[in-house]
Amino acid sequence: MYDKYQKHKDEDLRSKNLKTIGTMSTGIAHDLNNILTPILSFTTMAMIDPGLNDNVRYCINQIIKATNHAKELTSQIMSFSRGSAGIRKPLQLGAEVNENVKLLKAYLPDNIKIETSIDFSAGQTLANSCQILQLVMNLGSNACHAIGKETGIIKISLKKTAFIETDTDSFSKAKEFIQLSFKDTGCGIDDKTKMSMFESFYTTKTNGNGLGLGLFVVGEIVKNQNGKITVESELDKGSTFNIYFPALQPDAGKESTLQNVKNMGAAGI
Repeated sequence: MYDKYQKHKDEDLRSKNLKTIGTMSTGIAHDLNNILTPILSFTTMAMIDPGLNDNVRYCINQIIKATNHAKELTSQIMSFSRGSAGIRKPLQLGAEVNENVKLLKAYLPDNIKIETSIDFSAGQTLANSCQILQLVMNLGSNACHAIGKETGIIKISLKKTAFIETDTDSFSKAKEFIQLSFKDTGCGIDDKTKMSMFESFYTTKTNGNGLGLGLFVVGEIVKNQNGKITVESELDKGSTFNIYFPALQPDAGKESTLQNVKNMGAAGI
């Protein structure tokens, strides 16, 4: 009886904490967007200078791309706070992930190497590009923390596959899926952590080094994309996160996008 009461109390506290974070993050996202706007404006103006050499022009272009991604993230944070999953549209997932991995490489320390195996012909899925970026960055960050200061490798692969359901929860009627995998050479995950790692505010980090929201956000994003995530891991043997996105069938994209926009409009009334 006490365990049920304590569980209900913990869930209630977790819900209140998420609501508070949502309110705070909306304000922070708004202020951050105001900071990003002049950065984007001045870097765009700098690109007009005909005297720029190719190297400087490339660097400025990367700043513009990163700033645009940051503005998309602030918009997504505000959408999350309003309870919206964001508009999904047909995405070539291979190209999308490949671009996101470039940003991830700039974030990672020198002791960690990224290896990629991306099938650019894997096809499309119905997804939100900003959330895919968040997913890649969060999984990359999680792998980075698992590896720590040791020399390590993160292998990122993407391919089309036929996902075989292993439980009674049928998450999609799709017959083909696009599988995105993150495999690291980090410390691995024990069985107890596997049971709770997608819960909000659950963290194994100490001394305030983590909020416990990274994998929670990943789980919510996968759910929003109508996908499924599985984890394979052993202590001291690394971890593999597999995300399965329903593959979009030809000619289904326009209809799905239109229905998604209608649903968004209905939700806002």
